[in-house]
Amino acid sequence: MFTNPYEGIETMTWYKANFHTHCGTGKGTPGRHDLKEVIGLYRECGYSILAITNCDMHTDASVYEDEFDMTLIDGYEYCQSKEMLVLNTKNVVFGNHQKVIDSAIRDGGITFICHPNRAIPTGDDLTSDGKYNLKRCWSPLEIDYLSGIAGIEILNGKAFRIGGSGLATDVWDYFLTHGKLIWGIGTDDFHRWEDLSRAFTVVYAPSRSKKDIINALKRGRFYVSNGLLIKNVSFNDNVITLSAKEEVPTFGDRCRFTVFGEQGRVLLTKFGEELRYELNGKEKYVRIQVTSEYGSMLWTQPFYDKSVFQLP
Repeated sequence: MFTNPYEGIETMTWYKANFHTHCGTGKGTPGRHDLKEVIGLYRECGYSILAITNCDMHTDASVYEDEFDMTLIDGYEYCQSKEMLVLNTKNVVFGNHQKVIDSAIRDGGITFICHPNRAIPTGDDLTSDGKYNLKRCWSPLEIDYLSGIAGIEILNGKAFRIGGSGLATDVWDYFLTHGKLIWGIGTDDFHRWEDLSRAFTVVYAPSRSKKDIINALKRGRFYVSNGLLIKNVSFNDNVITLSAKEEVPTFGDRCRFTVFGEQGRVLLTKFGEELRYELNGKEKYVRIQVTSEYGSMLWTQPFYDKSVFQLP
């Protein structure tokens, strides 16, 4: 039987969120802008949820929650080695990745792998034939070695301006294909003003309390976007129905809907105002990517066969 991660959202509210934000001027921030100013600009851009995740340090932003009417999630970015987002904890851990993940779980927190496809120099800028000599920040095998992660950044806005790719749906499909259910989030990885609102996560939850938001992240009740919003999503009698609209009103809601399955194979592509996809009973999972006529995109979480997968 297939599981719909968006079941029951009719009784919930959607909240625009960024879970990867650097701000302040102190050591480890490493943002360039004042904490209060950054929170205020995210509020102006329609965000209700923000996590301040400076490097290997907890930043207490709670004093601004009432002033800006936002939910500010505690957390940090583990930066001692390959980076991870650690959310819903004030306890900054220094140690190996598994120790950090285990500590977050004990605190009721959640951990996401950062920008797997961001480029990392290998030491030599160019190969002998003049091509860039780069490697991924995280390989799928390095991630697979860890247990207890909730997911990965499938869209990281900052990575596009520093090298490699901010898109990591290929890494996502690797894990889903191998039976490991992980979620995909989208973040700005905010450091400078040009990073603002380039990639975000839309969370469905009963309220924007920290408890409800973290629970929604654990259960996959969210999607990733860079400007496109879900109008309607349903799953009845093995049929997925999905429609979308631009965050900023345009001249229509025609989109290209692409349904992906195992190994990232395209199962269906459709143009129009609504997708209707009927499962054939052979899929392990399907996930949907939507692109508007004007270039904005969104990515759903996987609809999955619960006999194959378990929650992270």
